[in-house]
Amino acid sequence: MSEHVVMMILSLVRNYLPAHQRVLDGGGNIADCVARSYDLEAMDVGTVAAGRIGTAVLRRLKPFDVRVHYTDRHRSRRSGQIKRGAYLVNTARGKICDRDAVVRALESGQLAGYAGDVWFPQPAPQVHRWRTMPHHGMTPHTSGTSLSAQARYAAGTREILECYFAGHPIRDEYLIVEGGSLAGTGKHSYSSK
Repeated sequence: MSEHVVMMILSLVRNYLPAHQRVLDGGGNIADCVARSYDLEAMDVGTVAAGRIGTAVLRRLKPFDVRVHYTDRHRSRRSGQIKRGAYLVNTARGKICDRDAVVRALESGQLAGYAGDVWFPQPAPQVHRWRTMPHHGMTPHTSGTSLSAQARYAAGTREILECYFAGHPIRDEYLIVEGGSLAGTGKHSYSSK
């Protein structure tokens, strides 16, 4: 999933999708393709939450010489308002972003781009506004569904079941709840409230 987020960030910042569409449409004017293209280097990149996925995203972006920021329930940091011209990527939940506000922000230039892998409602109807908004890079909830990821999920599920039936402890990275309380990854990633 973290690789998908990095791909979305690069696609937006480097204006990849519109440039690719120009090629498909038979065009090739370089000036048109780079009119909204920037280097990721020296940009500020932040995540809301720095759990397993958020931390992996920041770790993968660090070689681009970006300034990384995060906020989550274990670390107090004021995020304030998003700076004009920022890019927003959402692979968490479609409902956490106001659909119409995202469209307005893109149309006004408050947001330079929006990419997401989650929709509300999901599956998204054909008339969903995010399908036609400017400067977007939406995908149909595929960020965690690569063939490699499916193999890891199957191996992890098998390990959990084998540990459970053998009476061995389950690794913390696989635990969400144990004995009726949040445990392992779940203890860091979720709140009981």
